[in-house]
Amino acid sequence: MKKLIILAVALFAFNVSAYEVEEPLKIDCPMFHKISKAVMEARQSGHEVTLVIEYFEAAKLSSFKFLILEAYKRPRYMGEQLQERAITEFANDIFLQCEKLREEK
Repeated sequence: MKKLIILAVALFAFNVSAYEVEEPLKIDCPMFHKISKAVMEARQSGHEVTLVIEYFEAAKLSSFKFLILEAYKRPRYMGEQLQERAITEFANDIFLQCEKLREEK
Protein backbone atom coordinates (compact mmCIF):
# COMPACT_ATOMS: atom_id res chain seq x y z
CA MET A 1 0.00 0.00 0.00
CA LYS A 2 2.94 2.32 0.67
CA LYS A 3 4.06 2.07 -2.97
CA LEU A 4 0.53 2.85 -4.14
CA ILE A 5 0.49 6.00 -2.03
CA ILE A 6 3.86 6.96 -3.52
CA LEU A 7 2.35 6.36 -6.97
CA ALA A 8 -0.56 8.66 -6.15
CA VAL A 9 1.76 11.40 -4.89
CA ALA A 10 3.95 11.04 -7.97
CA LEU A 11 0.94 11.34 -10.23
CA PHE A 12 -0.26 14.48 -8.50
CA ALA A 13 3.25 15.91 -8.80
CA PHE A 14 3.03 15.71 -12.59
CA ASN A 15 1.20 18.80 -13.69
CA VAL A 16 0.02 17.51 -17.04
CA SER A 17 -3.44 19.03 -17.22
CA ALA A 18 -2.30 21.17 -20.17
CA TYR A 19 -0.55 18.23 -21.82
CA GLU A 20 -1.61 17.78 -25.43
CA VAL A 21 -0.56 14.72 -27.40
CA GLU A 22 -1.64 16.40 -30.65
CA GLU A 23 1.37 18.70 -30.55
CA PRO A 24 4.48 16.57 -31.13
CA LEU A 25 6.85 19.08 -29.55
CA LYS A 26 4.97 18.75 -26.27
CA ILE A 27 5.39 14.99 -26.00
CA ASP A 28 7.46 14.60 -22.85
CA CYS A 29 9.10 11.18 -23.12
CA PRO A 30 10.94 11.42 -19.77
CA MET A 31 7.56 12.02 -18.12
CA PHE A 32 6.14 8.94 -19.87
CA HIS A 33 9.15 6.99 -18.58
CA LYS A 34 8.53 8.07 -14.98
CA ILE A 35 4.81 7.40 -15.10
CA SER A 36 5.24 4.00 -16.76
CA LYS A 37 7.85 3.08 -14.15
CA ALA A 38 5.43 3.98 -11.34
CA VAL A 39 2.64 1.98 -13.00
CA MET A 40 4.81 -1.11 -13.38
CA GLU A 41 5.99 -0.76 -9.77
CA ALA A 42 2.34 -0.91 -8.73
CA ARG A 43 1.85 -3.91 -11.04
CA GLN A 44 4.83 -5.78 -9.64
CA SER A 45 3.72 -4.99 -6.08
CA GLY A 46 0.45 -6.77 -6.74
CA HIS A 47 -1.95 -3.82 -6.68
CA GLU A 48 -5.25 -4.36 -8.42
CA VAL A 49 -5.57 -2.78 -11.86
CA THR A 50 -8.86 -1.13 -10.91
CA LEU A 51 -7.27 0.61 -7.94
CA VAL A 52 -4.44 1.98 -10.07
CA ILE A 53 -6.94 3.23 -12.66
CA GLU A 54 -8.90 4.95 -9.88
CA TYR A 55 -5.76 6.78 -8.73
CA PHE A 56 -5.05 7.94 -12.27
CA GLU A 57 -8.61 9.17 -12.68
CA ALA A 58 -8.49 10.99 -9.33
CA ALA A 59 -5.26 12.67 -10.45
CA LYS A 60 -6.96 13.77 -13.69
CA LEU A 61 -4.62 11.50 -15.66
CA SER A 62 -7.14 9.15 -17.24
CA SER A 63 -5.50 9.80 -20.62
CA PHE A 64 -2.62 7.61 -19.39
CA LYS A 65 -4.91 4.61 -18.82
CA PHE A 66 -3.29 2.91 -21.80
CA LEU A 67 -0.04 2.64 -19.78
CA ILE A 68 -1.87 0.83 -17.01
CA LEU A 69 -3.50 -1.57 -19.43
CA GLU A 70 -0.14 -2.28 -21.10
CA ALA A 71 1.58 -2.88 -17.77
CA TYR A 72 -1.09 -5.29 -16.62
CA LYS A 73 -0.77 -7.32 -19.83
CA ARG A 74 2.74 -8.22 -18.70
CA PRO A 75 3.39 -10.87 -16.06
CA ARG A 76 3.93 -10.19 -12.39
CA TYR A 77 7.20 -11.69 -11.18
CA MET A 78 8.23 -13.03 -7.83
CA GLY A 79 11.58 -11.94 -6.51
CA GLU A 80 12.95 -8.44 -6.30
CA GLN A 81 15.51 -8.80 -9.10
CA LEU A 82 12.95 -10.02 -11.63
CA GLN A 83 10.50 -7.33 -10.57
CA GLU A 84 13.10 -4.58 -10.94
CA ARG A 85 14.01 -5.90 -14.37
CA ALA A 86 10.35 -5.92 -15.44
CA ILE A 87 9.92 -2.34 -14.17
CA THR A 88 13.02 -1.10 -15.97
CA GLU A 89 12.21 -2.90 -19.22
CA PHE A 90 8.63 -1.61 -19.28
CA ALA A 91 9.66 2.01 -18.61
CA ASN A 92 12.42 1.78 -21.23
CA ASP A 93 10.04 0.26 -23.80
CA ILE A 94 7.54 3.08 -23.28
CA PHE A 95 10.29 5.70 -23.51
CA LEU A 96 11.61 4.23 -26.76
CA GLN A 97 8.13 4.06 -28.28
CA CYS A 98 7.58 7.67 -27.29
CA GLU A 99 10.84 8.81 -28.87
CA LYS A 100 9.99 6.90 -32.04
CA LEU A 101 6.63 8.67 -32.17
CA ARG A 102 8.31 12.05 -31.72
CA GLU A 103 10.72 11.32 -34.58
CA GLU A 104 7.88 10.30 -36.89
CA LYS A 105 5.95 13.53 -36.31
